Order: sequence, then C-alpha cells, then structure tokens
Amino acid sequence: MTYLVFDIETGPVPDEELERLFTYDETAIKGYNLLAKEFDPSEVKHGNTKDPEKIAAKVQAAREDFEKKKSGVKALLETGRADAWDEFKGRAALSALTGQVLAVGFWCDKWDPSLSCLFVNETTSEYDVIAYTLATI
Repeated sequence: MTYLVFDIETGPVPDEELERLFTYDETAIKGYNLLAKEFDPSEVKHGNTKDPEKIAAKVQAAREDFEKKKSGVKALLETGRADAWDEFKGRAALSALTGQVLAVGFWCDKWDPSLSCLFVNETTSEYDVIAYTLATI
C-alpha cells in the first residue's frame, strides 16, 4: 500500500485585483433613499398650531432629525462598505476567482522527501506549482 498526503495553501490575489472584483450594494442600506433627498419644511405637520414660533421650532426640530438620520445613513454606508470589504477579503483565499495557490506540500512514503513542497515565488508561478503537482501525484 502506498500513502499519499498533500496540502494546498492559498492566499488572496493582490488587493488591486480584489478591488476590481469587489461589489457592494449601497442601496441595501436601510434609509439609502434619504441620501438623495433634501429637507422639505412643507412636509412638517404642525396640526392646529398657529403660533409662528412654535411652528418654526417644530420645523427646526424636524430639520435636525432629518439631518441626523441622513448622517446616520452615511455612517452606515461607510461602515457597511468597510465591513463588506473585510468579509470579502477574508474569504478571498478560498475562492477560485479571488484566491491563488501559494504552496503545495505533499508526502508519499515512496518518494524522495526533498520533493515534498513547492512554493510560488519570483521564478515559479502558480501555474508551474499546480502543473508540477498534478504531473507528480
């Protein structure tokens, strides 16, 4: 009986390539539609209030609330993008589209132990490592 053991180590492709492949749906952020809107004082309901100062105070409070919500959406957009990028990059090494082979280690009880590991480097490409591994095992 012959024993063969191998392990493939992967890592993400360079960030420039990841950035090209990364997508993020900003429209999925709750309140995204607020970003395109401007505050409209005519939408503020003030019931039967006749006092101009009370109406102005209500409009000002509504304006501040609107701006606070809009700022919150902008913050969610920023953190959402950063979180999505971190998750994308964290999984990149395991994807056929965003990962690359960095090394292949193998062992066979009938081989010379010096043939047990290949690394991608300046002179050996990912293709070379995979081709050699497949030809050898």
